Amino acid sequence: MDKRTHLNRLTILIADDQEIVLRGLRSLLSDFWPGSVIREAKTVAELIVEAKKKPTVIITEVTIPEAQGIKLIKRILEVQVGAKILVFSSLNERIFAIPYLKCGAAGYLLKNASEGEIIAALTTVLAGIRYSSKNAKENMFNNAFGSMK
Repeated sequence: MDKRTHLNRLTILIADDQEIVLRGLRSLLSDFWPGSVIREAKTVAELIVEAKKKPTVIITEVTIPEAQGIKLIKRILEVQVGAKILVFSSLNERIFAIPYLKCGAAGYLLKNASEGEIIAALTTVLAGIRYSSKNAKENMFNNAFGSMK
């Protein structure tokens, strides 16, 4: 079965204060999942209102005005317990991926990711599996066990 078929009725919430990011993600996601409902939020207040509607997945930048980083993830999880949250940020993943994953985000992805990686990240998160890029995984592994260099 095509991964797209059973996921056509997704409700996707995209939270970012940059219009170009909202447009780009909306275009990519509506092309990949044509039957999906895509909602947008540009502020924390809008994000919380939309999160209460229980979208299938939330893609959020954590630096939108008044977001307060990790507190934003915790706040989303208070209004939608078990929310599948993909952090989509320009913040250095070597520093920020682990703390966001530990506090409840389902995935962490840099904004310079390819379209294929964005779809892979969302598909992984939707399957209930945590997602991080190859670089972030290598960094986590080296932090846990030390580098072989």
